[in-house]
Amino acid sequence: MSVRRPALTPAVRVLTDLGGVAGLTAWTVLAVALLLARRLRRRAAVLAAAMAGSAGLTVVLKLVFARHRPPVDLLADEALSTYSFPSGHSFNTAVFAGALAGFVLFSPASRRSKAVAAAGAGAVATAVGLSRVYLAHHWFTDVLAGWALAAAWLCLVALVVRRPPAGRRRVRRRPRA
Repeated sequence: MSVRRPALTPAVRVLTDLGGVAGLTAWTVLAVALLLARRLRRRAAVLAAAMAGSAGLTVVLKLVFARHRPPVDLLADEALSTYSFPSGHSFNTAVFAGALAGFVLFSPASRRSKAVAAAGAGAVATAVGLSRVYLAHHWFTDVLAGWALAAAWLCLVALVVRRPPAGRRRVRRRPRA
């Protein structure tokens, strides 16, 4: 028995397109432009670099693993010619949403704002990932790998961004007695 519903499939296609190359490119350009307009150049650069890195990793990892997609008879859409593992939609959407949430999490925002940012990022990444399984473009393990890679990539980006430059290390001073 299929979990697909004819009335739901068009909405899932729109959702999956938002996490595709064209959708995420548009969202990234818009977000970078808004960050630059608000004079948040470092955040704009971090977002652009995080997305460029995840896009490049997606291409390389798909070629390394060369895993085929689910059978064509399961598809609710047109067949794709690229490899399946990892899910680029899942990986790149989670990086995009996670980076934006990270800007809030590493800010002086309220706990409520941080919770909303984290929950929103999780919801968006989950929805796009599950859309890929629903449409049978990926096996669920492809999506899980995309999410895991996004978590690892975001941690690496955060480590690089949060690390003080080499010449400006913090020096602990002894308190005066």
